[in-house]
Amino acid sequence: MADTIQVEIEALGAQGDGIATHEGQKVYIPRTLPGELVTVQPAGKQGDGMAADLRSVERASEDRAKARCKHFALCGGCSLQHMQTPAYLQFKAELVSRALAQRGLDDVPVDPPLAFGPGLRRRVTVAAKKRKGRVTLGFHERRGHNIVDAIQCPVAHPDIVALFEPLRIFLNDLLLGGQGVSVAMTKSDTGIDMVIDAEFSLQMDMREKVADFALAQDLARITWGYARDEEPVIVLRAPIVTSHETKVALPTSVFLQASAESEAALVQFVMRETAQAQNIAELFSGCGTFSFPLASRAQVDAFDIDIGMVEAVRMALPPGQDATRLTTMRRDLFREPLTVAELNNYDTAVLDPPRAGARAQCEELAASDVADIVMVSCNPASFARDARILIDGGYQLDSIQPVDQFLWSPHIELMASFYR
Repeated sequence: MADTIQVEIEALGAQGDGIATHEGQKVYIPRTLPGELVTVQPAGKQGDGMAADLRSVERASEDRAKARCKHFALCGGCSLQHMQTPAYLQFKAELVSRALAQRGLDDVPVDPPLAFGPGLRRRVTVAAKKRKGRVTLGFHERRGHNIVDAIQCPVAHPDIVALFEPLRIFLNDLLLGGQGVSVAMTKSDTGIDMVIDAEFSLQMDMREKVADFALAQDLARITWGYARDEEPVIVLRAPIVTSHETKVALPTSVFLQASAESEAALVQFVMRETAQAQNIAELFSGCGTFSFPLASRAQVDAFDIDIGMVEAVRMALPPGQDATRLTTMRRDLFREPLTVAELNNYDTAVLDPPRAGARAQCEELAASDVADIVMVSCNPASFARDARILIDGGYQLDSIQPVDQFLWSPHIELMASFYR
């Protein structure tokens, strides 16, 4: 084992690691802050430098805070619990500013992030593995494959955390030694929707145990995933989310915003920025987070690649005027973006792409007559690339509003409006 070294933290990297320099080489150290003097243990190569593990803080930053979770030192789920809130939010804003600067957009103002507290995350995925007659359940270690056995998670909704121990007991009875699964839990309006992904098929005796567990914990639904196939094993109630008073039955694999509270902020922004819209192309529409509110006052054509989510929106369409205002279509907007000719039928476009962004679609938008574009993004880097395309095409961008949906992580959501 290499000897420990003492270094001073110079900055925070994009993943929240402290960055120091030792003998001309960058050193990346989790759970450290700029200005701190720390003793670390080298832990191998990382990117253009080396990784190191924190051993002790010799001189602490004034921005250092006590972590809210007892698992923080090991768990890879959070990386920034050790920061005071003002410094933490400034770091989140800087993530956006840095990405913009790399595309020559450093003159675009970045507003202070909208912040949301702990205990709100409504979708969480844990890993579980049985070894030596006992199931370990929780989140993977940072830089490793070991599972941190979690008894708490201040980020997740309490209804999800309350299932950790019953789920551990259930899986201990279900799994054989060496077997592992991942379990996604989503808090819906009608209860927890659970998807268990395994590397083995579900046998008849196991089905009974799954059903008994769902009944005992009053879960809405349990789905078993194996070999890229998903089977709802037991459905006590359809998992429902409400969008603008419309109840949407969730497909087994679904994208939802991280919390109901942050989703409400996104919807409010989108509605404000589209107040004058009459014909809207909604791109990467998902399960209708924006579709139903927008359709309450404008004509909306919603496009998404996921047929399950497209059908969920279609099935949820209420009778009356909103139904005639909203159409949903499956379309792969990466391979087949709406063309300039198609886009010219709309005065407004609303985009909420995945992390890869919407390059192909933005190239078409940049050449179109669409007057206003509203974009929600979960990746500042792909957003900055797409924003550059739109601005080069003649659009203007006044400011950006970050949204801290992913508490204590290095991820940041953002919202922005473009206009001609």
